[in-house]
Amino acid sequence: MGAKLAGKVGSLVEIVWLDAAGYIGEELSNAVPCRCKTVGWLMSTDRLSAVIASSLYDDTTGDFTVIPTGMMVSFRVIEGDGNE
Repeated sequence: MGAKLAGKVGSLVEIVWLDAAGYIGEELSNAVPCRCKTVGWLMSTDRLSAVIASSLYDDTTGDFTVIPTGMMVSFRVIEGDGNE
């Protein structure tokens, strides 16, 4: 696993990733990672992770999600090249 991070900082992106999950009182066959899809502005990337923002505020703070590259299934640029 691990998707290629092809977007530029500032682009609107979609990342599909697998999250850890806990199961209580379930059949073993039901114990699987949760598939997630997160959309936001790409804030930074490195070899270990990507940081995307679902909200950005005027005071330069925001709501950020850090997704490790090893958990990523796919990475897609929705819009922009980071210069808008």
